[in-house]
Amino acid sequence: MNPFKLNYQKVRIPNLETMAQQWSEQEDNDQTSYDYNPFRITGLQSYNPLYNLFFNMDSTNCQKITLNHKNIVTSLETVSEGTKVSEGTKAQEAAKIFVKSSPLLDPLHFLRGKYDLENSLVRQLPTLDSTKDTCFPKILDANNSAYVDGFFSYLTSMMHENHGWIHGVQYYGSFLGIQSRFRYNVADDIDFLEDSEYFSKNISKYFDLDDEAFALFNQKSGPGSRRNRDKLMIVEDETIDLGIEELDDTMASTHDVGVVSNVSSSETPVVNEDTPELLDIGAETEYTAETRERAPSDSSDDSSISNSESDDDDNAANKCDECGCEVVSAKYITEVDGKSYCGGCKPSSAEGDDSSDYTDYTEDDDEKMFAYLHDFPVQLIFQERCEGTFDELLVSRALSPKQTTAALFQILIILATYQKMFSFTHNDLHTNNIMWVKTDLEHIQYLFEGQYYRVPTFGRIFKLIDFGRAIYQFNGRRFCSDSFSENGDANSQYNCEPYYNPKKPVIDPNPSFDVSRLGCSLYDFTMESDSVELKNIIDEWCEDDYGKNILYKSSGEERYPGFKLYKMIARIVNNLVPKDILKKPIFTKYRVAKAQKDLLINIDEMPVYINNSA
Repeated sequence: MNPFKLNYQKVRIPNLETMAQQWSEQEDNDQTSYDYNPFRITGLQSYNPLYNLFFNMDSTNCQKITLNHKNIVTSLETVSEGTKVSEGTKAQEAAKIFVKSSPLLDPLHFLRGKYDLENSLVRQLPTLDSTKDTCFPKILDANNSAYVDGFFSYLTSMMHENHGWIHGVQYYGSFLGIQSRFRYNVADDIDFLEDSEYFSKNISKYFDLDDEAFALFNQKSGPGSRRNRDKLMIVEDETIDLGIEELDDTMASTHDVGVVSNVSSSETPVVNEDTPELLDIGAETEYTAETRERAPSDSSDDSSISNSESDDDDNAANKCDECGCEVVSAKYITEVDGKSYCGGCKPSSAEGDDSSDYTDYTEDDDEKMFAYLHDFPVQLIFQERCEGTFDELLVSRALSPKQTTAALFQILIILATYQKMFSFTHNDLHTNNIMWVKTDLEHIQYLFEGQYYRVPTFGRIFKLIDFGRAIYQFNGRRFCSDSFSENGDANSQYNCEPYYNPKKPVIDPNPSFDVSRLGCSLYDFTMESDSVELKNIIDEWCEDDYGKNILYKSSGEERYPGFKLYKMIARIVNNLVPKDILKKPIFTKYRVAKAQKDLLINIDEMPVYINNSA
């Protein structure tokens, strides 16, 4: 199998007015009411600083070329072969298109005043002649997370075009521009933003909030909030009644008031990041479903992946007539011609216009509160639009244990293939970064490391997306998202080139990271599954090198809150390399002695691009 050749081709800038009109005709009024349309963009250009690594360009051609690939976007509903686009012909074909607005700056830094927004450099797009004096350094960096994301999307699409890799999302081009309003979900960041005086003072100047975000921010920053709480004034020699009741010995005994100095060091470990092997690795009762104190929202119906019968009579009305699964809520059921369908079986005729949602894959239950950042530099990445996320299928209980296991095999073989070909780590792989498309194929066959596998599809082909934190190699170069730079949001997860700090120990990209991170996002779904085999494999994916659950302590508390989980997975999880997990009994059942008549994906013959001069 011959390697594909990376090259450039001429491109015409797409018509933004047409795209803006197409988008406005499909989107809800509540989104347009914030003066938001992702295609209100100025200065749209094809040049990308990453191209400097591959091509010798000049000022006359750098804005007229793009990477070579089969189809280039012409509108939000059509693509055309690249050569025909450059020739100006109208040979087009319909396509389902998704458009990702990938930020060239850190949105949180923008909202918290870490950038000088009065400085024009922040909104200056890169050119071939740009320097750090004429363009913001992050935007010039070829490892900008947006460029790294877009380029790996391109590589997986080229695998699709040249190697029959059906797990690649098709890529239709990318362009840079200044978006009039960049939409950013601040639901998880409101608590963080409420401490920023800059943020509160610049609402409506540099950014706007939607009604929900604005109301919550006002609530959190109003009287009595942490930001506006009255200061406690203590006057010398003045006695102040703090309203504290004195405890006698009897009360202390009754309430079992502990002594701070007696807290065990194992309960409050002091972590030296340079010596992770000294972490709390002693004996501990293993975390189980029974030991974790579950929140009300973590009901078994919501988290179980099982299709076992429910005691709730209401579920009878939430049964899919196609596959027989019972979903947790009627909102996941679609009625078509008197039949009920779950999200995974819903016929295309029930989905409305295929172009109804160009910029959001899902309508999930995750809280959404948007900030709209004014005049924000972005990269638009045009891709194949998928049907939905792995997360949606899990939440709606559209998958049986057999279907889930087959899906996990697809995900593992994708990771194993990308590691072989590109020395790849995703570094943020969770259930919302895994998409699926429909297929008529009943089985897919793979040849990997001399072994044939025959895997049922159950009508779905899975694909990975969102490579903004990825690290991979191509053509002798390492592409490493600037998320890992000194000012990046994933700083200190690794310590490697091109952001190596010689004062700290080397921490290279971890090939076990993605399976562990994915296991953490699957854990609550599978902990009450009827399939012991499935539950056990996810348990293994959540174990560190010492056999301890990396997600939860035995008490049910998070072991490593927030980003610390990422740092610790990188350091103390090293036994979850995807190609090795394929040898586990739960996946060896897909082995066959020889190829059959189904589609065969011969991974063994696929070129390795790590040092290949493509």
